[in-house]
Amino acid sequence: MSTARSIRGDRVWLRMAMKGLPLLALALTLPPGCSPCRIPGSELTNAVLHERADLHDPTGPRGDTTLVARCTASDEVARKRKGDWIHRDSLVRCEVLRVETGCWDPPELVFLFHDSGPTPESGILLSTSLWPFPVGGTIRFWIDTNVKPPVIVEYQELSRPGVSAAVPASLYSEPGRMSEAARGEAEMIARKKQTSSVAVMAVTGLALACRAAAGQVTVFSDNFDAGTSGPNWAVFSAAGDYTADFAYDYSLRGIIPAPNSSGTTVGLHFTVNNNDANPAKDAVSAYPNGQSFPGPRTLAFDMWLNYNGGAGGGTGSTEFATAGLHHAGDRVVWADNPAGDGLWFACDGEGGESLDYRAYSGGTLLSVDASTLAAVSANSTDAFFQYLFPSPTYETAGAPGKHWVEALVRYADGVVEWRLNGRLIAIRVDESAGATNLMLGYMDTFASVASPAVDNFVIYDNVRVEAPDCNANGTPDDQDVAGGGSEDCNANGLPDECESVAPSDYDTDGDVDADDLVALVGCLGGPNAGPAACPALCLAAFDSNGDDDVDLGDFAAFQIALTSGVFPVRPVQAVGGRRLVAEVAGLDRTAREQRIQQEVLGGNVPGFLRTFVPIQVSAVIGGSLRQATYYVTPDYLAIGTDRDFVRMPMTPLIAQPIADALGCLLPTRKMVNDIYAQAAVKLAPSPISPTTTDIARLTTYYRHHETVEQQRAGQPLGLLVGGIKKDVVITPQLATHPGKVAIYGWHQLNGTPIQPLYLGHVDWYVDYSHGIRLVRGMMEVDGVEMSVADVLADPALHVLLSDEGVVTNPSY
Repeated sequence: MSTARSIRGDRVWLRMAMKGLPLLALALTLPPGCSPCRIPGSELTNAVLHERADLHDPTGPRGDTTLVARCTASDEVARKRKGDWIHRDSLVRCEVLRVETGCWDPPELVFLFHDSGPTPESGILLSTSLWPFPVGGTIRFWIDTNVKPPVIVEYQELSRPGVSAAVPASLYSEPGRMSEAARGEAEMIARKKQTSSVAVMAVTGLALACRAAAGQVTVFSDNFDAGTSGPNWAVFSAAGDYTADFAYDYSLRGIIPAPNSSGTTVGLHFTVNNNDANPAKDAVSAYPNGQSFPGPRTLAFDMWLNYNGGAGGGTGSTEFATAGLHHAGDRVVWADNPAGDGLWFACDGEGGESLDYRAYSGGTLLSVDASTLAAVSANSTDAFFQYLFPSPTYETAGAPGKHWVEALVRYADGVVEWRLNGRLIAIRVDESAGATNLMLGYMDTFASVASPAVDNFVIYDNVRVEAPDCNANGTPDDQDVAGGGSEDCNANGLPDECESVAPSDYDTDGDVDADDLVALVGCLGGPNAGPAACPALCLAAFDSNGDDDVDLGDFAAFQIALTSGVFPVRPVQAVGGRRLVAEVAGLDRTAREQRIQQEVLGGNVPGFLRTFVPIQVSAVIGGSLRQATYYVTPDYLAIGTDRDFVRMPMTPLIAQPIADALGCLLPTRKMVNDIYAQAAVKLAPSPISPTTTDIARLTTYYRHHETVEQQRAGQPLGLLVGGIKKDVVITPQLATHPGKVAIYGWHQLNGTPIQPLYLGHVDWYVDYSHGIRLVRGMMEVDGVEMSVADVLADPALHVLLSDEGVVTNPSY
């Protein structure tokens, strides 16, 4: 039997095909928020009816992807009975039949396996984020079900869009290519009595329609389908040798519908320097007439970059797609115009230049560090791009040509970023722009004519601009506030009606501190008098006794609510996590860590980290049961606010001074194990291969943080989290390994750590997988307060905290 399902709106369509039986189509309407539910006739309880929102970019536009797959037991599968259970001994093959790609994120394929038999057995949910994916192609999966949980071991590309003949089988052996998120990890999700002989079932990813993320509103869009878009755009050229067709049917070139199209194949088609035999540089830029996109905005579109020749291109094949925000809309913007404006990016289709991926500020081409590129170099040969656009899925390894690519340019809080297929390509701080239009373009920076010229072009489709809209009223948040439709009393950029204010936390940064005291003073109205300004938010934050005014009677409650703990209060001018990433990503390690240390010790730490979580441990010592409690941060050290934070890996060269200044320690190996065992939120490790990415680059830190946040979606901040990082730990072995860093942990869902205790790295080494969890310096042993350092050094009590013996110097 094979199963494929998708969700459109609130309806679930379930397709089931069983050997010897006709196709059975079932449809049911889900009640709002139905998750989990039972699908009648599917024999699945608790089946994956949750929307995989955790896979999506939490800060911007997104969409969903549907993969319809048929999974069958192959001839290689043998079955044997052991007791009452049926066990599979070999492989299961799953073939993806249809793919509909969403906006930004890698497709998610979810498999649900059930061994058949008369007794209950756990259903096993195995999901994989498959990236990159040949949209419209055919792929076959090999799944080893001889192990529990089953593991997707590799996959094979069978065909590719636009290629008439079948592509020779090409196995991808790099495991990270199959699933960065939770490769080989499984979640036990159901127990029910199985009475049928069904061996394998597969459930696909969920929604079909691409849409703006929750809290986003589309303020401009053009899918070009009507064929009448031309007059709505202003076009500028450098030398005049260009083509701009706003009603181009790209199916005539054998190109499938763009990812965000509903089956249509009309888009915007640009060529340059191809209309005659005279070799010359040229460029074209187009802007929608009369449009302005101020404030935080995201430009998104589908892009197809075509080039002449095969892999690597042919004569004159190197030409660039260009796109950006904050343009005046009155000039051609390209590499040879020093008077160019806006924040824009460019890339070629076949990797034919040393600077294949480019970031510009106005007319200035930025360096790799200034941009800041997520790759080490701007060349398509960089491992980062080779992994993002691998051959043979992409004809030229490392380049996006002859494929639909989903692109975005986002601007908010002075930070501009560029993403392709959901992956961050560049991020930087840039507040130089003043204009507000968008730009799409194409440029040829070489005085050569492509041969054949007709094969060099770019197609744009499904262009849209989106803006934050937290109250879902169809108006961007910044316009709500500026126009007086919403109040923003705490000046944090969110309409007050979107905020849930914790008692006394007026600025909603997760802690109650001096900034909130200033706000309290501003809200004081005296006995029986309402707040002088912003009554709704003032009352929500400070009216502790519910008498509809804020007066000195509420001050006592404020004093009780004041956040106490090891961290200083967060300065009101402190930057958010995303802004910090953009500010320090281009710095060298020493300068970067100096800034990180300053931010943490200056109080720029999210509120949820300020409440330490108790860890209970016990041991029989000298014939008596001794019980102890120590306290740890619920997550790894991060910078920013609860709404905008980024976890920051760091070396012990600054982690130890930070811990010392705050009266804390770093954990031992035993502590890391105990913390994971008691974690309320256990997430599967999400490794990033060092062969495909510079894992010590700060943009990689950010990428991993985003992945963890996607996994954590739906779990409240402040819960004890485990499984997302290797801990920087203290150990007695540091005494014999001077100048080294000790790392341990990164527990898998089965409780086994990926990283044994390791002291092979120098102490100035750090990568995305390292995390700093603080342990408060004081603890309780049998109800008596003691210092953690004293317990570690105690010949008897140390077993409560260390499995390596006495630790007399718990420090680097």
